[in-house]
Amino acid sequence: MGGGWLGSWKALVVGRVVAVVLCILVAVVVSAAAAAEQFPPSVYPPAVKSHGILPGCPNPAGLEAFDASATRLALRGASAYDRESLQTDLRDSDRSWWSAVRAMWRTGKPEQAVTFQVVEGSQSLESSGYAPFVRSSCGRSLVAMSLIVDIGPRETATQHCEACISQLFFVDRRGHALVYYLY
Repeated sequence: MGGGWLGSWKALVVGRVVAVVLCILVAVVVSAAAAAEQFPPSVYPPAVKSHGILPGCPNPAGLEAFDASATRLALRGASAYDRESLQTDLRDSDRSWWSAVRAMWRTGKPEQAVTFQVVEGSQSLESSGYAPFVRSSCGRSLVAMSLIVDIGPRETATQHCEACISQLFFVDRRGHALVYYLY
């Protein structure tokens, strides 16, 4: 015996709820697949625990020594850092730095001061004064595999501001230059 109009109404509601749940599940699966394609685990593995001042450490999986090509990528990445979009900065950052990237982009626009920054140069982390801090946080091998890129304000011949220089710390993972710290 049928449930009359109440039974039909319940069947309609249940059918719509099932359809909505299925749509949500499909959207989640599609989003996860797109995220995995955009941020493959081989390039963006989970961060490892820091034992010092860094918020997290780049996973050592897939790290390579910097060559000329990777250094050019790091210089290009530094010149665009915090200027284009959250997606660009996440793509150009190691997963250990993603929470800081998201915090910087909470306003939805880059810092005004950064738009006047230029790349000043680069050097290995091993030859810098920052090596002890990274070594105590993440270990000797990360220091050996890291590059620092200096950025600072556009300067004139009569004007130089050493205190205005910032450093972006990079690793090369499988041919991708990724920021993992900004000082």
